[in-house]
Parts: sequence; structure tokens; C-alpha cells
Amino acid sequence: MKRIFFLSLIGFLLLTGGCATSSPQTLATPTKQVESVKPVGLPDSKTLENATGQFGTVVKTLLVQFKSGETFAVLGEVAPDIQEGDQTNVQVFIVQYNAKSDSWQTAWKLPAPLQSIHGVDKVFSQDFYKVVNDQSALVAFGIPVGVSSVSALKVIQINRDGDISLQKDTEVPNLKIEIKDQTIIASGGTPFGAHQMSLNSGQVFMDVVTTPSQLGNDQSDVVKVYFTVKDGEVIPDNGGSVKLKVGSSIVFTPKDQATAQLIDAGKISIYTNAQYKDEHVGPYGTFYTSSSKQTFKETGKVEYLMIADFSKTPNNPSPTFIIEVTQ
Repeated sequence: MKRIFFLSLIGFLLLTGGCATSSPQTLATPTKQVESVKPVGLPDSKTLENATGQFGTVVKTLLVQFKSGETFAVLGEVAPDIQEGDQTNVQVFIVQYNAKSDSWQTAWKLPAPLQSIHGVDKVFSQDFYKVVNDQSALVAFGIPVGVSSVSALKVIQINRDGDISLQKDTEVPNLKIEIKDQTIIASGGTPFGAHQMSLNSGQVFMDVVTTPSQLGNDQSDVVKVYFTVKDGEVIPDNGGSVKLKVGSSIVFTPKDQATAQLIDAGKISIYTNAQYKDEHVGPYGTFYTSSSKQTFKETGKVEYLMIADFSKTPNNPSPTFIIEVTQ
């Protein structure tokens, strides 16, 4: 009897897979552990300068941090030009924080340093701008490099995996940068116009361009001031006299396609006495604006001179437009 019971028990265990319970076991699926990266702030300037090979002095910084923890910093560094004492060498680095070694390491830099005629205290007087999503970031900034308010515009894309690329590299007169709805908007004088730069859902860089002749087309509150060019002479509508209220904006708008092509190509120069109202406008450097869009923040008369052909411009030309601004 004992032998029969023993054999029956062995058979039962074999049939049930060795389990003495009658209900099946359900194995829990292991939960994937996501490593939490502690947010990191910027270290002191000395640490950053060591990370970039001691090019110069860090004068501008911007922290770029992704939700998943990857951390980068954009550094603007300057150094006096030893050979050209009146110029400043400028370099922009991007450094990345390495959590394992608890250190900052250079991930990218401009292909070559820039030279600016401006002093160390003015090279990075403009802000750094950024838009960041879960996977990528855009950083934009301007560095004044020459006369007539010309800046070198740089737009850099930083991916969280460490891939970094220079997406836009150009010189722009009267550069202005702003952020709106995850879009970097850069605008300036002719022939740059306005650029709306963003990243699409696939993290591809997008650049929507508005040419100088198109400025103001989508803005109902901007006053269009029309002109044409005939035989090299700029001819204003309505005799060139315009009356506005403080806070108003105008945009110089070509009336025909031929004139539009000239302003889009940067072949029409625009001068103003907006900053020197006690002097008449003239075709000289301090009055150069190049921007086809203007905003008026105070009362007074402002003169504009537009030149398409300098050979046909007299020594003391009359203003093309006179804008009278009142309260």
C-alpha cells in the first residue's frame, strides 16, 4: 500500500510540474528602471575655462538642460588679439556635463574664432536665446563684428545625444532676435529680412523666410509706405510725407516687382537721422539703417533717404520720406 501511494505521488508531481498547488503561478513582468539624473547648475568660470582649453575669459553663458537630464552649456569667450590690439578674438564653445566623471567637457565650438572691432565688454552685449523640446534645442545669438551695426548671426542645434550642428551662419545688419511659441525669430536689414526658425516633430531644422519686400504683409497694424525705383531714382508715393502717432510702425514697401527685387537683393540703401534729429539725413555711415521696417517711440520729425544708384545721387540730397510723429 505504501509503495502504491508513493508512486501515485510521483505521478501527480510530474503532471503538475512539481508544484503542489492546484492554481497556476503568474510571473510579474520586471519594471524597467529609468536612471534619474540630478539637475546640474553651471560651475564657476575657472572650471568652464579649463574645460575649453583656456581660450580666454568666459563672459556669457547659457544653460541648456533636457528633461531626461542631459546638460549642456553655451559659453561665449573673449581674448585680446595680440597682433591686432584694437580687435577682440571671440569664440563660442558648447560644453557637456559628464555625470560619471562629474566634469564638463568640450562638445563643440565654432569652426574658427571671430574677430570683432568691438571691445571685450560689448562683444556679447546681446542675449543668447534658446528653445528646447524633449529631444533637441536651438540656440541663437548675434556677435557684433563690424561697422554699421552688423552682427554675425549663429544658430546652433543641440541634440540630447550630443550631436551638435551649426544651422545658420550669416552676417546681418541691425539684427534683432526674439522668441515666440517655440520659434526663434531673427530679423534685420536688407537683404536678410526675417527668419522664423524652429524644429519640426522629427527634429529637422526649419527656416521660414520673409524677404524685405514681404515685411508687413501679415501685420495689419503696420503702415505701408510705398515707393518705386525708376532710372536709378527712388520715387516715394504721396510726395514722401507721412504722419503717424507715437508707437506706430512703418515698412518701406515696393510697388512693383522690379523694385521688390532690388530691395530683396540689398541694392537699395536706407539712411535716417532718427538718432540725430538735429542734423539732416545723408548718405554717410552714422545714418545707415538698412532696415525696411521702422518703429517710432517718440514725437518729432524723422527723415529717410533711400538710394538705389549713388552715381545719380547729388551731394546734398533731399530726404525721400519725412515722417512726422505726434502724440
